[in-house]
Amino acid sequence: MWTLSLLQKTLILTPLCGRAMINIVMTFAQLERETIVERVTDNYYFRANNGYWAGGYAPYGYKIKHIIGSDGKKHSILEIDKGKSKIVKRIYNMYINQKISMRKIAQQLNNENIPTLKNGLWGINAVSAILSRPIYTPATAKIYEYFTNLGSNITNDIEYFDGSMTANLYGNAKKNTKVKALRNYDEMYLSLINCSPIISNEDWFKAQKIKGTTKHLPPRTNTSKISFLCGLVKCGKCGRNLVTQGCKNRYGTQYHYLICTNKRNFGASACNNKMIDVSKLEKIVLSDIKQYFNSDSIINKVNKYIKDNESKDIELLTKKEKLENDIVKLNLQIDKLINSIAESNEFTLKYINKKIEEIEIEKQNKLKEISSLNLPNNNNDELLDYIKNINEKLNSNDFNELKILCKALIEKIVVTDKNIDIHYKI
Repeated sequence: MWTLSLLQKTLILTPLCGRAMINIVMTFAQLERETIVERVTDNYYFRANNGYWAGGYAPYGYKIKHIIGSDGKKHSILEIDKGKSKIVKRIYNMYINQKISMRKIAQQLNNENIPTLKNGLWGINAVSAILSRPIYTPATAKIYEYFTNLGSNITNDIEYFDGSMTANLYGNAKKNTKVKALRNYDEMYLSLINCSPIISNEDWFKAQKIKGTTKHLPPRTNTSKISFLCGLVKCGKCGRNLVTQGCKNRYGTQYHYLICTNKRNFGASACNNKMIDVSKLEKIVLSDIKQYFNSDSIINKVNKYIKDNESKDIELLTKKEKLENDIVKLNLQIDKLINSIAESNEFTLKYINKKIEEIEIEKQNKLKEISSLNLPNNNNDELLDYIKNINEKLNSNDFNELKILCKALIEKIVVTDKNIDIHYKI
């Protein structure tokens, strides 16, 4: 078989056929390029379909480790990067719990000089990629169902989506002049990959829900910019929320107070709790936070809090995830039964209908069981971060920072005429 170098020598020796030989050389070169691309692509998909990291940069939050596979060849797998994985958790927490937009998340990370994967600046696309990739969460039946509905090509059967691995979404990119890369889900593949998850299924799906609805939502209401304590303050007499209300003195100076919603809406006969000056309450709360979280006993309290809640939280989330996966499998059973109706006779039709009813009852029971679970809504890493930097954060004059701080540390503030009781999460 001719080689490229031999053809080039022939071209030099036969100048009269130069143009024809150039065409032959170009054809062989093109064939060789296509063969190389095909070989590289096949290797990429082989690695991806067999649970290895296919190639390129590791996703943010992971690092690459080289191993010798069962085939005796060198392969790459992903390991959690402790430092970067904390940023991934933080991004999810900011997005789903603190309701911070992707743009503001990127700005905050840039302000703190936290580099991206390639040591660049954070933007909406970088944040969005972290919030979208299934590689960060356990590959469960819910993940299988989600990407099946999107039309993705899934290379593993549903029984292997048991939460012991994560899943990597990959595929060829389409390029045009305006957009760097466009990928349609029906042209992409989802394969199980041997790496540990960073984000729970619950938080991952919360992020997808927000991403899918944020652009359609109207501006949020009841979000006060007057006090960073709004939403935390409760009336000690009737239990209702305290909300801000403005008023002016005889000199025209504006003041803001917190008033019980019962009293504001129905008068003193409904609740006679006194109003409290916003600035006064804020000073009291910040002073108490400083004293409480700088005490010698706080570390012991934090460790006990985490120890008491961690095992309980894991148990509840594991139970919820199992129930959700069971529901997905029940839905698939119902779909198969419905699809078989067209080929059924009168006898089998009765059986199918009865079976669907039984599965539906089982499904509803599992949904009720999920709703009865007292699921956790805390983030220990975020809480520890606030406690370690408590003095710095308390000195911040940034309204949003103080609001996030108080929300992270305080369960509620109960106010009566004579007492202010601050209930901390620890």
